[in-house]
Amino acid sequence: MTFAPEAMDARAVVAPAAMARADARTIAAGTPQLTLVERAARACYRVLRSRYPRQLVTLLCGPGQNGEDGLVLARMLTEAGWPIEVMRLNGDEPLDEARHGALTAHLRPTGVFAPSGGELVVDALFGAGLSRPLEGEALALVERLNASGARVLGVDLPSGIDGATGAVLGDAPLCDASVTFHRLKPGHLLGAGAERVGKVFLTDIGVAHDDQDTAALWNHPSLWRQCFPPIDRDTHKYRRGGVAVIGGPGLRGGAARLAARAASVSGAGAVTFLSPVSAAEYAAAMFDAVMVRRLVGPDDLEAALAEKTRSVVIGPSMGHTEGAAQRLHQVLAKGLPTVVDADALTLHADAPDTLFERLHEGCVLTPHEGEFARLFPDLSGDRLSRAQEAAERAGATVLLKGATTVIAAPGERPVLNTLAGPALATAGSGDCLAGVIGALLAQGLDSLAAASAGAWVHAQAGRRAPLSLTADDLPERLGKAYAAVMDAA
Repeated sequence: MTFAPEAMDARAVVAPAAMARADARTIAAGTPQLTLVERAARACYRVLRSRYPRQLVTLLCGPGQNGEDGLVLARMLTEAGWPIEVMRLNGDEPLDEARHGALTAHLRPTGVFAPSGGELVVDALFGAGLSRPLEGEALALVERLNASGARVLGVDLPSGIDGATGAVLGDAPLCDASVTFHRLKPGHLLGAGAERVGKVFLTDIGVAHDDQDTAALWNHPSLWRQCFPPIDRDTHKYRRGGVAVIGGPGLRGGAARLAARAASVSGAGAVTFLSPVSAAEYAAAMFDAVMVRRLVGPDDLEAALAEKTRSVVIGPSMGHTEGAAQRLHQVLAKGLPTVVDADALTLHADAPDTLFERLHEGCVLTPHEGEFARLFPDLSGDRLSRAQEAAERAGATVLLKGATTVIAAPGERPVLNTLAGPALATAGSGDCLAGVIGALLAQGLDSLAAASAGAWVHAQAGRRAPLSLTADDLPERLGKAYAAVMDAA
Protein backbone atom coordinates (compact mmCIF):
# COMPACT_ATOMS: atom_id res chain seq x y z
CA MET A 1 0.00 0.00 0.00
CA THR A 2 1.53 3.30 -1.10
CA PHE A 3 -0.57 5.62 1.04
CA ALA A 4 -1.67 5.60 4.68
CA PRO A 5 -5.10 3.87 4.89
CA GLU A 6 -6.53 6.42 7.30
CA ALA A 7 -5.46 9.26 5.01
CA MET A 8 -6.98 7.48 2.02
CA ASP A 9 -10.31 7.34 3.81
CA ALA A 10 -10.25 11.04 4.69
CA ARG A 11 -9.19 12.10 1.18
CA ALA A 12 -11.53 9.75 -0.68
CA VAL A 13 -13.42 11.07 -3.70
CA VAL A 14 -16.69 9.22 -4.31
CA ALA A 15 -18.52 8.98 -7.63
CA PRO A 16 -22.30 9.63 -7.66
CA ALA A 17 -23.26 5.97 -8.10
CA ALA A 18 -21.13 4.97 -5.10
CA MET A 19 -22.62 7.85 -3.11
CA ALA A 20 -26.08 6.50 -3.81
CA ARG A 21 -24.97 3.09 -2.56
CA ALA A 22 -23.47 4.65 0.57
CA ASP A 23 -26.76 6.45 1.26
CA ALA A 24 -28.70 3.21 0.82
CA ARG A 25 -26.25 1.32 3.04
CA THR A 26 -26.61 3.93 5.78
CA ILE A 27 -30.40 3.87 5.61
CA ALA A 28 -30.44 0.06 5.70
CA ALA A 29 -28.27 0.19 8.82
CA GLY A 30 -30.94 2.18 10.66
CA THR A 31 -30.54 5.88 9.85
CA PRO A 32 -33.83 7.15 8.36
CA GLN A 33 -33.58 8.98 5.04
CA LEU A 34 -35.38 11.98 6.53
CA THR A 35 -32.64 12.21 9.14
CA LEU A 36 -30.00 12.43 6.39
CA VAL A 37 -32.06 15.13 4.66
CA GLU A 38 -32.36 17.13 7.89
CA ARG A 39 -28.60 16.88 8.45
CA ALA A 40 -27.82 17.94 4.88
CA ALA A 41 -30.16 20.92 5.11
CA ARG A 42 -28.72 21.86 8.51
CA ALA A 43 -25.22 21.85 7.02
CA CYS A 44 -26.38 24.18 4.23
CA TYR A 45 -28.11 26.38 6.78
CA ARG A 46 -24.93 26.75 8.83
CA VAL A 47 -22.88 27.70 5.78
CA LEU A 48 -25.50 30.16 4.55
CA ARG A 49 -25.82 31.85 7.95
CA SER A 50 -22.06 32.14 8.37
CA ARG A 51 -21.37 33.39 4.85
CA TYR A 52 -24.16 35.81 3.94
CA PRO A 53 -25.94 38.69 5.69
CA ARG A 54 -29.67 38.40 6.36
CA GLN A 55 -31.51 39.06 3.11
CA LEU A 56 -34.17 37.65 0.81
CA VAL A 57 -33.21 34.12 -0.25
CA THR A 58 -34.69 32.52 -3.36
CA LEU A 59 -34.54 28.72 -3.29
CA LEU A 60 -34.78 26.81 -6.57
CA CYS A 61 -35.90 23.27 -5.71
CA GLY A 62 -35.89 20.31 -8.04
CA PRO A 63 -38.07 17.21 -8.03
CA GLY A 64 -35.67 14.81 -6.29
CA GLN A 65 -33.52 14.49 -3.20
CA ASN A 66 -31.66 17.73 -3.91
CA GLY A 67 -34.96 19.59 -4.03
CA GLU A 68 -36.00 18.00 -0.75
CA ASP A 69 -32.79 19.31 0.84
CA GLY A 70 -33.73 22.76 -0.45
CA LEU A 71 -37.24 22.61 0.97
CA VAL A 72 -35.99 21.65 4.42
CA LEU A 73 -33.42 24.46 4.22
CA ALA A 74 -36.27 26.84 3.35
CA ARG A 75 -38.16 25.72 6.46
CA MET A 76 -35.10 26.32 8.64
CA LEU A 77 -34.64 29.81 7.20
CA THR A 78 -38.27 30.78 7.83
CA GLU A 79 -38.03 29.49 11.40
CA ALA A 80 -35.02 31.78 11.85
CA GLY A 81 -36.93 34.75 10.47
CA TRP A 82 -35.24 35.03 7.05
CA PRO A 83 -37.37 36.24 4.13
CA ILE A 84 -37.57 33.55 1.45
CA GLU A 85 -39.16 32.63 -1.86
CA VAL A 86 -39.41 29.02 -3.02
CA MET A 87 -39.68 28.02 -6.69
CA ARG A 88 -40.23 24.38 -7.54
CA LEU A 89 -39.64 22.63 -10.85
CA ASN A 90 -42.47 20.25 -9.99
CA GLY A 91 -44.74 23.08 -8.89
CA ASP A 92 -47.92 21.28 -9.89
CA GLU A 93 -47.31 18.55 -7.33
CA PRO A 94 -48.69 19.31 -3.86
CA LEU A 95 -46.29 19.82 -0.99
CA ASP A 96 -46.13 17.29 1.82
CA GLU A 97 -48.30 19.25 4.27
CA ALA A 98 -46.88 17.51 7.32
CA ARG A 99 -43.33 18.47 6.43
CA HIS A 100 -43.57 21.58 4.30
CA GLY A 101 -47.04 23.05 4.76
CA ALA A 102 -45.56 26.19 6.32
CA LEU A 103 -43.84 26.98 3.01
CA THR A 104 -47.09 27.38 1.06
CA ALA A 105 -47.16 31.15 1.57
CA HIS A 106 -43.65 31.43 0.17
CA LEU A 107 -44.16 29.50 -3.07
CA ARG A 108 -43.70 31.42 -6.32
CA PRO A 109 -44.04 30.19 -9.92
CA THR A 110 -40.74 29.67 -11.73
CA GLY A 111 -41.91 31.96 -14.52
CA VAL A 112 -41.39 35.04 -12.34
CA PHE A 113 -37.77 34.15 -11.52
CA ALA A 114 -35.74 37.25 -12.44
CA PRO A 115 -32.85 37.65 -9.99
CA SER A 116 -30.51 40.62 -10.05
CA GLY A 117 -26.92 41.18 -9.04
CA GLY A 118 -26.26 40.85 -5.32
CA GLU A 119 -29.32 38.71 -4.58
CA LEU A 120 -28.84 35.31 -2.95
CA VAL A 121 -30.14 32.19 -4.70
CA VAL A 122 -29.90 28.60 -3.44
CA ASP A 123 -29.48 26.10 -6.26
CA ALA A 124 -31.21 22.91 -5.10
CA LEU A 125 -32.42 21.78 -8.52
CA PHE A 126 -30.22 18.75 -9.13
CA GLY A 127 -27.26 17.22 -7.32
CA ALA A 128 -24.26 15.17 -8.33
CA GLY A 129 -26.36 12.33 -9.71
CA LEU A 130 -27.55 14.26 -12.77
CA SER A 131 -26.64 12.31 -15.92
CA ARG A 132 -28.50 14.08 -18.73
CA PRO A 133 -28.40 17.68 -20.00
CA LEU A 134 -30.63 20.30 -18.47
CA GLU A 135 -33.56 21.21 -20.66
CA GLY A 136 -36.81 23.10 -20.66
CA GLU A 137 -37.76 24.92 -17.48
CA ALA A 138 -34.62 23.85 -15.57
CA LEU A 139 -32.33 25.12 -18.33
CA ALA A 140 -34.21 28.41 -18.51
CA LEU A 141 -33.83 28.94 -14.75
CA VAL A 142 -30.08 28.33 -14.86
CA GLU A 143 -29.63 30.60 -17.87
CA ARG A 144 -31.49 33.42 -16.12
CA LEU A 145 -29.46 32.81 -12.99
CA ASN A 146 -26.14 33.01 -14.82
CA ALA A 147 -27.17 36.21 -16.60
CA SER A 148 -28.17 37.91 -13.36
CA GLY A 149 -24.93 38.20 -11.41
CA ALA A 150 -26.68 36.87 -8.31
CA ARG A 151 -24.70 35.04 -5.65
CA VAL A 152 -25.41 31.33 -5.69
CA LEU A 153 -25.11 28.71 -2.96
CA GLY A 154 -25.09 25.26 -4.53
CA VAL A 155 -26.54 22.25 -2.71
CA ASP A 156 -24.16 19.32 -3.35
CA LEU A 157 -22.98 20.43 -6.81
CA PRO A 158 -24.05 23.15 -9.27
CA SER A 159 -27.06 21.85 -11.19
CA GLY A 160 -25.97 20.75 -14.65
CA ILE A 161 -22.51 19.53 -13.63
CA ASP A 162 -21.88 15.83 -14.19
CA GLY A 163 -20.84 14.57 -10.76
CA ALA A 164 -18.67 11.85 -12.26
CA THR A 165 -16.71 13.95 -14.77
CA GLY A 166 -17.17 17.66 -14.05
CA ALA A 167 -18.60 18.23 -17.53
CA VAL A 168 -21.37 20.77 -18.12
CA LEU A 169 -24.65 19.12 -19.08
CA GLY A 170 -26.34 21.93 -21.00
CA ASP A 171 -25.54 24.73 -18.56
CA ALA A 172 -24.69 25.12 -14.88
CA PRO A 173 -24.64 27.99 -12.38
CA LEU A 174 -21.42 29.70 -11.41
CA CYS A 175 -21.67 29.23 -7.65
CA ASP A 176 -20.20 31.45 -5.00
CA ALA A 177 -20.04 28.40 -2.73
CA SER A 178 -21.25 24.80 -2.64
CA VAL A 179 -22.10 22.52 0.27
CA THR A 180 -21.57 18.82 -0.32
CA PHE A 181 -21.97 15.79 1.89
CA HIS A 182 -19.90 12.82 3.08
CA ARG A 183 -17.12 13.02 0.44
CA LEU A 184 -16.18 15.16 -2.53
CA LYS A 185 -17.34 13.95 -5.94
CA PRO A 186 -15.12 13.93 -9.06
CA GLY A 187 -17.29 16.73 -10.45
CA HIS A 188 -16.06 19.07 -7.70
CA LEU A 189 -12.47 18.67 -8.87
CA LEU A 190 -12.57 18.03 -12.62
CA GLY A 191 -13.37 20.09 -15.71
CA ALA A 192 -15.88 22.90 -15.57
CA GLY A 193 -17.12 21.60 -12.24
CA ALA A 194 -13.94 22.78 -10.54
CA GLU A 195 -14.54 26.26 -11.97
CA ARG A 196 -18.21 26.52 -11.03
CA VAL A 197 -18.39 25.09 -7.50
CA GLY A 198 -16.89 28.16 -5.81
CA LYS A 199 -15.70 27.57 -2.26
CA VAL A 200 -16.62 23.99 -1.34
CA PHE A 201 -17.79 23.09 2.17
CA LEU A 202 -17.51 19.34 2.80
CA THR A 203 -19.80 18.22 5.62
CA ASP A 204 -20.30 14.97 7.52
CA ILE A 205 -23.94 13.90 7.72
CA GLY A 206 -23.33 10.43 9.11
CA VAL A 207 -23.13 8.42 5.88
CA ALA A 208 -21.13 5.21 6.31
CA HIS A 209 -17.99 5.10 4.16
CA ASP A 210 -16.68 1.94 2.56
CA ASP A 211 -13.25 1.74 0.98
CA GLN A 212 -14.82 0.24 -2.15
CA ASP A 213 -16.69 3.51 -2.71
CA THR A 214 -13.49 5.44 -3.42
CA ALA A 215 -13.05 6.47 -7.05
CA ALA A 216 -9.99 8.65 -6.50
CA LEU A 217 -8.00 10.44 -3.81
CA TRP A 218 -7.75 14.19 -3.32
CA ASN A 219 -4.06 14.99 -3.08
CA HIS A 220 -2.65 16.09 0.28
CA PRO A 221 0.60 15.50 2.23
CA SER A 222 -1.26 13.24 4.65
CA LEU A 223 -1.38 10.66 1.86
CA TRP A 224 2.35 10.39 1.17
CA ARG A 225 4.36 12.24 3.82
CA GLN A 226 5.04 8.98 5.69
CA CYS A 227 6.63 7.60 2.49
CA PHE A 228 9.74 9.77 2.98
CA PRO A 229 12.59 7.81 4.56
CA PRO A 230 13.90 9.02 7.91
CA ILE A 231 17.05 11.14 7.72
CA ASP A 232 19.62 10.59 10.46
CA ARG A 233 22.46 12.88 11.44
CA ASP A 234 25.05 10.66 9.74
CA THR A 235 23.47 10.82 6.30
CA HIS A 236 25.36 12.02 3.23
CA LYS A 237 24.50 13.30 -0.22
CA TYR A 238 24.32 9.95 -1.98
CA ARG A 239 22.25 8.40 0.77
CA ARG A 240 19.77 11.21 0.25
CA GLY A 241 19.68 10.27 -3.43
CA GLY A 242 21.46 11.07 -6.67
CA VAL A 243 19.53 12.31 -9.72
CA ALA A 244 20.83 12.26 -13.28
CA VAL A 245 19.23 14.75 -15.68
CA ILE A 246 19.83 14.17 -19.39
CA GLY A 247 20.49 17.48 -21.12
CA GLY A 248 19.85 18.67 -24.66
CA PRO A 249 22.25 19.73 -27.42
CA GLY A 250 23.49 23.23 -28.25
CA LEU A 251 21.01 25.98 -27.54
CA ARG A 252 18.29 23.49 -26.52
CA GLY A 253 19.52 22.77 -23.00
CA GLY A 254 17.43 25.26 -21.02
CA ALA A 255 14.50 22.98 -20.19
CA ALA A 256 16.74 20.23 -18.81
CA ARG A 257 18.69 22.78 -16.79
CA LEU A 258 15.43 23.92 -15.19
CA ALA A 259 14.66 20.30 -14.31
CA ALA A 260 18.11 19.91 -12.74
CA ARG A 261 17.71 23.07 -10.66
CA ALA A 262 14.29 21.94 -9.47
CA ALA A 263 15.68 18.55 -8.45
CA SER A 264 18.50 20.19 -6.52
CA VAL A 265 16.08 22.13 -4.26
CA SER A 266 13.63 19.24 -3.76
CA GLY A 267 15.60 17.04 -1.41
CA ALA A 268 18.01 15.25 -3.75
CA GLY A 269 21.48 14.88 -2.25
CA ALA A 270 23.29 15.21 -5.57
CA VAL A 271 22.19 16.20 -9.07
CA THR A 272 24.29 15.48 -12.14
CA PHE A 273 23.57 17.17 -15.46
CA LEU A 274 24.61 14.95 -18.35
CA SER A 275 25.24 17.29 -21.23
CA PRO A 276 26.06 16.71 -24.89
CA VAL A 277 29.46 18.19 -25.74
CA SER A 278 27.85 21.04 -27.70
CA ALA A 279 26.28 22.44 -24.53
CA ALA A 280 28.60 21.20 -21.77
CA GLU A 281 30.75 24.30 -21.35
CA TYR A 282 27.74 26.57 -21.17
CA ALA A 283 26.00 24.25 -18.69
CA ALA A 284 29.08 24.18 -16.49
CA ALA A 285 29.09 27.96 -16.42
CA MET A 286 25.41 28.04 -15.44
CA PHE A 287 25.60 25.61 -12.50
CA ASP A 288 27.38 25.60 -9.17
CA ALA A 289 25.57 23.06 -6.97
CA VAL A 290 24.67 20.82 -9.92
CA MET A 291 27.51 18.71 -11.29
CA VAL A 292 28.03 18.63 -15.07
CA ARG A 293 29.39 15.69 -17.07
CA ARG A 294 29.97 15.47 -20.80
CA LEU A 295 27.86 12.93 -22.61
CA VAL A 296 29.60 11.76 -25.76
CA GLY A 297 28.31 8.24 -26.29
CA PRO A 298 26.63 5.21 -24.70
CA ASP A 299 29.67 4.41 -22.54
CA ASP A 300 29.53 7.85 -20.89
CA LEU A 301 25.85 7.40 -20.11
CA GLU A 302 26.42 3.89 -18.78
CA ALA A 303 29.20 5.11 -16.49
CA ALA A 304 27.12 8.01 -15.19
CA LEU A 305 24.12 5.81 -14.41
CA ALA A 306 26.30 3.28 -12.61
CA GLU A 307 27.72 5.86 -10.20
CA LYS A 308 25.28 6.26 -7.30
CA THR A 309 22.38 7.40 -9.50
CA ARG A 310 19.02 6.54 -8.01
CA SER A 311 16.73 8.23 -10.52
CA VAL A 312 16.79 9.78 -13.97
CA VAL A 313 14.96 12.66 -15.61
CA ILE A 314 14.92 12.41 -19.38
CA GLY A 315 13.14 14.31 -22.11
CA PRO A 316 13.27 18.09 -21.54
CA SER A 317 15.07 19.73 -24.50
CA MET A 318 16.41 16.31 -25.60
CA GLY A 319 15.19 16.49 -29.19
CA HIS A 320 13.87 13.76 -31.48
CA THR A 321 17.06 12.47 -33.06
CA GLU A 322 18.11 8.85 -33.35
CA GLY A 323 20.71 9.52 -30.66
CA ALA A 324 18.02 10.80 -28.33
CA ALA A 325 16.01 7.60 -28.86
CA GLN A 326 19.07 5.49 -28.10
CA ARG A 327 19.66 7.37 -24.84
CA LEU A 328 16.03 6.92 -23.83
CA HIS A 329 16.18 3.18 -24.51
CA GLN A 330 19.46 2.85 -22.64
CA VAL A 331 18.09 4.66 -19.59
CA LEU A 332 14.91 2.59 -19.49
CA ALA A 333 16.90 -0.63 -19.84
CA LYS A 334 18.72 0.18 -16.57
CA GLY A 335 15.45 -0.13 -14.64
CA LEU A 336 16.11 2.97 -12.54
CA PRO A 337 13.16 5.09 -11.41
CA THR A 338 12.74 7.48 -14.33
CA VAL A 339 10.72 10.58 -15.17
CA VAL A 340 9.84 10.44 -18.87
CA ASP A 341 8.92 13.96 -19.93
CA ALA A 342 8.65 16.28 -22.93
CA ASP A 343 10.56 15.03 -26.00
CA ALA A 344 10.98 11.56 -24.50
CA LEU A 345 7.19 11.21 -24.52
CA THR A 346 6.84 11.93 -28.21
CA LEU A 347 9.94 10.28 -29.68
CA HIS A 348 7.74 7.33 -30.56
CA ALA A 349 4.46 9.17 -31.16
CA ASP A 350 4.04 7.26 -34.43
CA ALA A 351 4.42 3.93 -32.60
CA PRO A 352 3.71 4.42 -28.85
CA ASP A 353 4.01 0.71 -28.09
CA THR A 354 7.72 1.04 -28.84
CA LEU A 355 7.91 3.19 -25.72
CA PHE A 356 5.40 1.25 -23.63
CA GLU A 357 7.19 -2.06 -24.01
CA ARG A 358 10.33 -0.51 -22.50
CA LEU A 359 8.65 1.15 -19.52
CA HIS A 360 8.56 -0.35 -16.03
CA GLU A 361 6.69 0.34 -12.79
CA GLY A 362 9.35 2.81 -11.64
CA CYS A 363 8.60 5.17 -14.53
CA VAL A 364 6.52 8.36 -14.32
CA LEU A 365 5.16 9.79 -17.57
CA THR A 366 4.29 13.51 -17.35
CA PRO A 367 2.32 14.51 -20.46
CA HIS A 368 0.24 17.61 -21.00
CA GLU A 369 -2.92 17.16 -23.05
CA GLY A 370 -1.16 17.50 -26.41
CA GLU A 371 1.50 14.92 -25.58
CA PHE A 372 -1.14 12.64 -24.08
CA ALA A 373 -3.17 12.77 -27.29
CA ARG A 374 -0.11 11.76 -29.32
CA LEU A 375 0.68 8.85 -27.00
CA PHE A 376 -2.91 7.68 -26.55
CA PRO A 377 -4.79 8.93 -29.64
CA ASP A 378 -7.70 6.52 -29.20
CA LEU A 379 -8.53 7.40 -25.59
CA SER A 380 -11.49 9.74 -25.11
CA GLY A 381 -13.76 10.80 -22.28
CA ASP A 382 -13.04 12.52 -19.00
CA ARG A 383 -9.51 13.10 -17.70
CA LEU A 384 -9.87 10.68 -14.79
CA SER A 385 -10.84 7.65 -16.86
CA ARG A 386 -8.36 8.49 -19.62
CA ALA A 387 -5.44 8.74 -17.20
CA GLN A 388 -6.41 5.46 -15.54
CA GLU A 389 -6.62 3.61 -18.84
CA ALA A 390 -3.36 5.15 -20.02
CA ALA A 391 -1.52 3.98 -16.89
CA GLU A 392 -2.77 0.43 -17.37
CA ARG A 393 -1.75 0.45 -21.01
CA ALA A 394 1.71 1.92 -20.37
CA GLY A 395 2.38 -0.17 -17.27
CA ALA A 396 3.67 2.97 -15.54
CA THR A 397 2.47 5.96 -13.57
CA VAL A 398 0.89 8.65 -15.74
CA LEU A 399 0.66 12.25 -14.52
CA LEU A 400 -1.73 14.11 -16.83
CA LYS A 401 -0.97 17.78 -16.32
CA GLY A 402 -3.68 20.42 -16.18
CA ALA A 403 -5.61 22.76 -13.89
CA THR A 404 -6.62 19.54 -12.14
CA THR A 405 -3.70 17.14 -12.55
CA VAL A 406 -4.63 13.46 -12.60
CA ILE A 407 -2.06 10.94 -11.37
CA ALA A 408 -2.77 7.29 -12.13
CA ALA A 409 -0.79 4.09 -11.61
CA PRO A 410 -1.67 0.53 -12.64
CA GLY A 411 -3.90 -1.15 -10.08
CA GLU A 412 -4.01 1.91 -7.79
CA ARG A 413 -6.60 4.58 -7.10
CA PRO A 414 -5.81 7.76 -9.03
CA VAL A 415 -4.95 11.01 -7.29
CA LEU A 416 -6.41 14.42 -8.16
CA ASN A 417 -4.29 17.51 -7.56
CA THR A 418 -6.24 20.78 -7.65
CA LEU A 419 -4.02 23.51 -6.22
CA ALA A 420 -2.24 24.71 -9.35
CA GLY A 421 -2.78 28.37 -10.21
CA PRO A 422 -2.57 30.20 -13.54
CA ALA A 423 0.95 31.47 -12.75
CA LEU A 424 2.25 27.97 -13.51
CA ALA A 425 1.01 28.24 -17.09
CA THR A 426 4.41 29.43 -18.24
CA ALA A 427 7.18 27.92 -20.35
CA GLY A 428 9.46 25.65 -18.33
CA SER A 429 7.04 25.05 -15.46
CA GLY A 430 6.52 21.43 -16.49
CA ASP A 431 10.26 20.87 -16.75
CA CYS A 432 10.58 21.99 -13.13
CA LEU A 433 7.85 19.51 -12.16
CA ALA A 434 9.85 16.71 -13.82
CA GLY A 435 12.87 17.66 -11.71
CA VAL A 436 10.89 17.67 -8.48
CA ILE A 437 9.52 14.19 -9.18
CA GLY A 438 13.01 12.97 -10.08
CA ALA A 439 14.31 14.17 -6.72
CA LEU A 440 11.48 12.43 -4.86
CA LEU A 441 12.10 9.18 -6.71
CA ALA A 442 15.76 9.41 -5.71
CA GLN A 443 14.72 9.70 -2.06
CA GLY A 444 12.97 6.35 -2.27
CA LEU A 445 9.33 7.25 -2.88
CA ASP A 446 7.59 4.91 -5.29
CA SER A 447 6.31 6.30 -8.57
CA LEU A 448 2.74 7.10 -7.47
CA ALA A 449 3.82 8.73 -4.20
CA ALA A 450 6.61 10.69 -5.92
CA ALA A 451 4.29 11.95 -8.65
CA SER A 452 1.60 12.91 -6.11
CA ALA A 453 4.06 14.66 -3.80
CA GLY A 454 5.72 16.36 -6.77
CA ALA A 455 2.41 17.68 -8.07
CA TRP A 456 1.60 19.03 -4.60
CA VAL A 457 4.95 20.76 -4.11
CA HIS A 458 4.85 22.18 -7.63
CA ALA A 459 1.31 23.52 -7.17
CA GLN A 460 2.16 25.02 -3.78
CA ALA A 461 5.16 26.77 -5.32
CA GLY A 462 2.91 28.45 -7.87
CA ARG A 463 0.04 29.18 -5.55
CA ARG A 464 -0.57 32.90 -5.10
CA ALA A 465 2.40 33.60 -7.36
CA PRO A 466 2.04 36.64 -9.64
CA LEU A 467 1.33 36.09 -13.31
CA SER A 468 4.79 37.56 -13.94
CA LEU A 469 6.30 34.33 -12.56
CA THR A 470 8.79 32.67 -14.89
CA ALA A 471 10.28 29.21 -14.60
CA ASP A 472 13.61 30.85 -13.78
CA ASP A 473 12.03 32.04 -10.52
CA LEU A 474 10.26 28.77 -9.77
CA PRO A 475 13.10 26.73 -8.18
CA GLU A 476 13.35 29.10 -5.21
CA ARG A 477 9.62 28.75 -4.62
CA LEU A 478 9.88 24.98 -5.05
CA GLY A 479 12.54 24.81 -2.37
CA LYS A 480 10.30 26.67 0.07
CA ALA A 481 7.31 24.47 -0.74
CA TYR A 482 9.36 21.30 -0.29
CA ALA A 483 10.78 22.58 2.99
CA ALA A 484 7.26 23.33 4.26
CA VAL A 485 6.20 19.73 3.61
CA MET A 486 9.26 18.33 5.37
CA ASP A 487 8.96 20.73 8.32
CA ALA A 488 5.40 19.52 8.86
CA ALA A 489 6.41 15.84 8.84
